[in-house]
Amino acid sequence: MARLLFPALLMAFAAGCGAPPPKGPHTTAPAPPAEGDSSVAGAAQAPDPKGYRVMAQNPAVLLFATGDTLPTGLADVRELARVTTPLGRVWFLFQGRPAANPSARQSLYVVSPGDSLDRMALEQPWHLPGQLLDSTGQSAFYEAQVFAGQVLPDTVGVVWYDRSLMPDGQWKLNTILLNLNGPQPDTLVFFGHDRRTATLQQAFHGHCQILEGTAQRLR
Repeated sequence: MARLLFPALLMAFAAGCGAPPPKGPHTTAPAPPAEGDSSVAGAAQAPDPKGYRVMAQNPAVLLFATGDTLPTGLADVRELARVTTPLGRVWFLFQGRPAANPSARQSLYVVSPGDSLDRMALEQPWHLPGQLLDSTGQSAFYEAQVFAGQVLPDTVGVVWYDRSLMPDGQWKLNTILLNLNGPQPDTLVFFGHDRRTATLQQAFHGHCQILEGTAQRLR
């Protein structure tokens, strides 16, 4: 039995080595830019698979595959989510800090590329999901859950379910809704978290996502 099995294994191994690679997208190594070619001078060395890349000469500007540029003014940009509106516009949720102020706290920015002057979604910056802690890192004075996508059955956008510690020691609950349905962003503020159950249902059915939280301590 062993004598019959060994040649069979050997033939299978040889066939595997000589088999063509699995089919997939055809890729070729990019040719080096010709001398004097400035078409890539301002871009990062490799394109981001997400559809944009950071400009090498100005990290506060993003270059999209469509040719659009987006001056975010941010350093160390990290994408948290993206939202496509009913009108087809894409809004990106970025975490970062102003490039002009490296000591600033990380914040959430909602931005969109394109020719429109309305690239920033209203109030800037927004609170990140998670907690803001005091200088000792022991006590929180702000907490937020943030969802992005179709956060309510009739609303595409971003919603913050937050609470803030008041001077009297009580927590104040607020809901901040960034509505991206229309051609212009709109913000609504509600007391309490009455809409949170509806948003959780949307997230459960995959219509929106909850953003990962982070804890930041005041310096």
